Order: sequence, then structure tokens, then C-alpha cells
Amino acid sequence: MKWIDNKKKIWLLSICAVFAMAAIICLVLFCPDENEPINEPDKPVRIMLAAEEERTQRLHYNGMASALELRKLSFKSGGVLREIYVQKGDRVIMGDRLLGLETKDHELALQAAAGEKSAAFAAYEFILNNHKRIEELYTAGAVSLLELEKSELEMIQAKTAYENSQTQYQSAYNAFEDAALKADIDGFVEEILYELGELIPGGAPAVIIRGIELEIKFGLAEKDLIKVQRGTKARMLYGDKEFDGKIESIKGYPDKQTWTYSASISIIPGSSVTFSEIPIGANIEILLETG
Repeated sequence: MKWIDNKKKIWLLSICAVFAMAAIICLVLFCPDENEPINEPDKPVRIMLAAEEERTQRLHYNGMASALELRKLSFKSGGVLREIYVQKGDRVIMGDRLLGLETKDHELALQAAAGEKSAAFAAYEFILNNHKRIEELYTAGAVSLLELEKSELEMIQAKTAYENSQTQYQSAYNAFEDAALKADIDGFVEEILYELGELIPGGAPAVIIRGIELEIKFGLAEKDLIKVQRGTKARMLYGDKEFDGKIESIKGYPDKQTWTYSASISIIPGSSVTFSEIPIGANIEILLETG
């Protein structure tokens, strides 16, 4: 019996040895070597190029359309308005007739001045020829020195009278011409201040003409002074119309009432908008592009 027990022990030890050997073999075959690199799946890599990003900031303001040049034209002498040759918004060039006064009195005065001028010239011409004849007679000894001097005095008086008549005629002609008010610049008719039949006093503004070019004025906030300068680009909106411009000027001191800095924008030539489409005083939306 003792022999049998020993045999069982030997058999159990043999089985344990076999399992141990199998475990060692598995470890050798299936465990990775520490020095062997581990292959991992490839992952996509995105290469980013370094670049400086420029951001444009827009400042919103409201401005008002203003004419760079505005003329209030008046008649030198008063009169009744007889003719209106233009309408509000019309494009005019220098020398175009705008308004016309009643000219009957001016026409009569001009005719009278022309008659006096012709008579004075005829009298001067007659006396001048007579003086030349007396000079010849004096040289021949046929007349005295007193008669020659008298003839010279008459000639001087006749010449003075003729020159005065020329001055009076020119004054009458100018008054006649002044009865027609003409544009003194190229531009647009902004306003006609009188109607037909009304009496217009001399020197009183009768029609307003604005120049071709416009500017947009607005008040710049102090906080934006560092961002906006002369030359800053501007995009402007009026109704459904868009046009470009640039800052032309900024005052160096604020307005005492609004405490904003008065600035003006000039419209860049070639913009799609025409100046006749923007009335003076129109509210303009402004977008200032600052970096």
C-alpha cells in the first residue's frame, strides 16, 4: 500500500511538471519582447501654416450730406420776377440763365442811353472836324489865337460828354444784363426762393446753387479717434444706393454741445451714385473700415 501511495505522488508531480512546462512555452511564444517596437495604426496629421490674420473692424455712424461749395445768387437791382429758366435739381454750367426780371424799364433806359451815346458821338465828331479846320486857318493866319483856344475848349467838352454817354450806356446795359441771373459755377439748382410775379429786392438771395462735389459730415466719438485718421476708407449708404469715400479731415477739438469731433468724408470719384440723387441734408449711414 505504501508503494501505491508513492506511485500516485510521482504521477501527480509529473502532471504538474507538464503543466508548468506548457505555461513556460506559452509565455515564450506569445508575450512580446520589450525591445520589439509596437506597431500602432496611423493617424492623419494636418499641417497648419502660420499666418497673420488681418481683421477689419467696422464703425457705424450717421452723417449728413453737405455741398463743398454752395452759392446764394442775387440780383444787383430789384425787380419783378418774369422768367424762371430752371427747376430744382437741374444741372447747370457757368453762364446758364437761371431767373429773369421784368426788363421793360431796363429796355427803355438802355434805348435812351444808346440814343444819347449816338448824339454825343455825332456832336464830338462834328466839333473835332471843325477844330481841325480852325487849326488849319490859324496856321494860315486866317483866325486868331482866341478862336483856336475856344475851338479846343469845345472839343474837350464834346469829348467829355461823349465819354460820359458811354459810361451811362454801359451802366444801362449792365442793368439790363443783370436782370438775367446766371450761374457762376457748374453745379445743381438746390433751391429757387421766389415765384413768378414776386418782387425780388436787390441783393436778396433768389436762387441757391450747389457745386458738383459733395462731402459727408459727422461727429466722431473720442473713443474712436485712435482708430480713424485722414484717409480711412468709408462705405456709405443712402436708401438703396451705396458709394465709397475716405476721411478728408478731422477737427482737433470737440464740439461743445455734442463733445464729438467734426469729421468730413469726400466721395471717391467714380462711385456709382450721382450727386443729383443726394439732396443737401440727407441722412447718410456710414461704415468706417478700421484695421
